[in-house]
Amino acid sequence: MDSLIREIQGDALNSDINVVDLMRKALLAAKKLNQEEFETWIKLELYGYPRPTKLESGDLNESEMILPQDTWKQLPEYRWVPGTWQIQLHVEGRKIITKPHSELAKQLKKMPVPISISEIESIASIDATVTANKIYDMAKVLPAGGIDYDAFFWVATHYYHRILNAVRNIILEWALELEANGILGDGLAFSTEEKQTASNNTFNIKQLIQQGGTKMNVEISNSTVGVLNTGEILAESITANVSTLNDSNQQQIAEALKNLTDGVKSCQDISSQLQAEILEQLQLLSEQATLAPPERKAGLIKPTLAALASTLSAGGGFAEIWSTWGTTIENFFDIGQKYTKLRDC
Repeated sequence: MDSLIREIQGDALNSDINVVDLMRKALLAAKKLNQEEFETWIKLELYGYPRPTKLESGDLNESEMILPQDTWKQLPEYRWVPGTWQIQLHVEGRKIITKPHSELAKQLKKMPVPISISEIESIASIDATVTANKIYDMAKVLPAGGIDYDAFFWVATHYYHRILNAVRNIILEWALELEANGILGDGLAFSTEEKQTASNNTFNIKQLIQQGGTKMNVEISNSTVGVLNTGEILAESITANVSTLNDSNQQQIAEALKNLTDGVKSCQDISSQLQAEILEQLQLLSEQATLAPPERKAGLIKPTLAALASTLSAGGGFAEIWSTWGTTIENFFDIGQKYTKLRDC
């Protein structure tokens, strides 16, 4: 092993290396460099985030339920996943599927994911839409009426992939910042000077974690470190997939993906976070498009296409570009409108 830090960088860029193994290496480096704040974050990711005391005691009131920042202060933003509620009523021996109608349920558009990173990797490997762990007491969400019911919060698995990608980005940026400060290590060991440098430098770890890796430092040369937005990295990946599609005579889907990507990149009216989210969805679809039909994962394609259609067809300049190219993508994956319309919560 030449350098633990460079090995961490390589593992962060290698999708074949699972995130749990990557985090264990990062934990080793953080421990040896006395990076206590980063070590604490890694352990929370590895073992899971604690549930707020009020949730454990059942003292959470309705106001606090819809203000997640007050009840999950340790949980980073990237660990909130959007989805839809579904209620299964048990009436006279029958199960009736319906939607919650209370104002509180309508405001609970996202669910916290405090579970360990290994559990998230297991969920992300499922080729389907999954239910999030029950966090809230749904008796407070539904009107009282004595009806027996079960409550489910449905989440597309690609949102769990987004958590894993955020963790990879954070570790990569941290490792690159260590290298920029001359901290590489020799095998598994670090010199006294490297440890001293690590303890004397502020790495803005809290800000990095809260951003969820939305910006990554990328080494451009041996002595220069530039800042590259995650959206640009995703766009480059889409471009590579489009090139592959063109080479395999799939010009229509290639053109659709290229024009949608160019439209999202050129839009100045959306946040960098939303732009990255849309490009992430396009990147996943472009990657699936390069595969042979039997190798494609419908459980990833359908919810991703549904989320993309919901965002781009909502209005503004995106609505026009989606109306032009959306059908091409749906037809390519043989997915009709019935799959691309999200249900209201």
